Amino acid sequence: MPIQRPPYNGSTRKLVIAFDVGTTFSGVSYAMLEPGMAPQIFGVTKFPGQEQTGGDSKIQSVVLYDQYGRVSADNGLELAEWFKLHLYPQHPGSRRNTEINELPPLPRNKTAIQVYGDLLKYMFESTKSYIRQHQGMQIWRSFENNIHFVLSHPNGWEGKQQAEMRSAAISTGLVTSESEALERVHFVTEGEASLHFCLTKSPTAVKNNFLISSWVLSGYNGMMVVDCGGGTIDISTYTRSGKKFKEIAPPKCLLQGSVFITRRAHKYFYEFLQGSRFDNQKALEKMVSRFNSYTKLRFSKPSGISYIMFGGSNDNDPNYGIKSGSIKLAGEKIANFFDPSINSIIQAIENQINNSAVPVKVIFLVCGFGTSAYLFSKLEAHFAPRDISVIVSDPYLYVNSGEDRTFDANDYHRNKARNTAMDAKSFQCTIDMIPNTGLAGIKFFHRIVGVPSSGSYPAFAYIKGTEVSEKKTFRRSVKNALTRTSQRLALYSYRGSEAEVPEWWDKSPGMQLYNLDPVSCL
Repeated sequence: MPIQRPPYNGSTRKLVIAFDVGTTFSGVSYAMLEPGMAPQIFGVTKFPGQEQTGGDSKIQSVVLYDQYGRVSADNGLELAEWFKLHLYPQHPGSRRNTEINELPPLPRNKTAIQVYGDLLKYMFESTKSYIRQHQGMQIWRSFENNIHFVLSHPNGWEGKQQAEMRSAAISTGLVTSESEALERVHFVTEGEASLHFCLTKSPTAVKNNFLISSWVLSGYNGMMVVDCGGGTIDISTYTRSGKKFKEIAPPKCLLQGSVFITRRAHKYFYEFLQGSRFDNQKALEKMVSRFNSYTKLRFSKPSGISYIMFGGSNDNDPNYGIKSGSIKLAGEKIANFFDPSINSIIQAIENQINNSAVPVKVIFLVCGFGTSAYLFSKLEAHFAPRDISVIVSDPYLYVNSGEDRTFDANDYHRNKARNTAMDAKSFQCTIDMIPNTGLAGIKFFHRIVGVPSSGSYPAFAYIKGTEVSEKKTFRRSVKNALTRTSQRLALYSYRGSEAEVPEWWDKSPGMQLYNLDPVSCL
């Protein structure tokens, strides 16, 4: 059973609503915090217009718009789906080795953050209605002026994405101003939420598993949480530090979630059926839908054969393996849809293990794609020989629990893990020799290239792998040798994979400019 939560130690009553907007599915949970009482957590299981989801805490992450760009469930002409992936950081190199360019386009005149805001508004109104119905109008009125919001996001999202999410919270009426958003809108990464999920709601994987009690909780070894979602794979590694957990390697986010498996299947069917009488959008959509909802979920090994039903008994074409409305698909072919994602996951896990300060002894797979039998078999075969256990968190909790994983975002609101920097932050400047003096002067500039006489020297504020927290400040002093009274100073983030950050940005062998990302100007 889940652990008993300590009493809320705040001085005022507070309602915390946590939104988990995923690539394919979304959910809401809320906690009523009463001073001196253990928090009670509830999941929203009823959404207006989607009564068929009754009893389930998840809804599809899709928004329909009419011809005027208004949200319309009845007369929607344009569908926004997978929009969350369009919010992924835009810095150069962030989308390499992914199929992000194949995402469904957004509706006309809509940005990803506008779609996000529209879904957020619907979920908030649903939560308000749910609380009024299940706890009563008086309860809602007693909390409505002191509501805090927790928004989850992938590990790879940064300050820019959080600022956009705050703006969405303002535009949709969750809060009324920027200052209010800074006070009452909080964020939790997928990795942190999944850590809390494993520790509090997965009794088989945590409470009854001796690996956790004897190894990880001792602080001498680490545990890795691999959140395998629809769009992103979020990988975080922790160890115990006193009563808290801390990251022991920079977190990682991959755009290799389960939707990309479906996209590969879509591409295969589209190309394979060229020239057949099933070369049409209707048949293609039915095949892909059946693959996504049935075949993909049950696939476990490449040695078998799958039959994907899409039509009736009169739909036959032996040249294309189609009989009685079903198309034959070899297991090896299905494995080809999975393997690019799985290989990326294995490589990212290996990098985490290599960068971790202590040995990793257990890997938790969470979220929908994490329950894949084929994914588990591949990871277990790869890591078991090194005495690293792979554990799948109970999938039942994800599908039917009213509290779901957003429950853990409420826990985050009280107790946040210490994090590790994902990249290096540095000031950019050049160092020139002052003629006839032998002394070095510092000249600041904004361009990455085009400085013929000298290299670009980084004065680092902090280095990749440094332990950071929301309250920790990093300072680095630099001296301007120029005579100007004012000077703008660029702050950059270096995202290269080298173990040591290059001393000279534009002189370092193999240096690639997409690893430099402007953060701000000081």
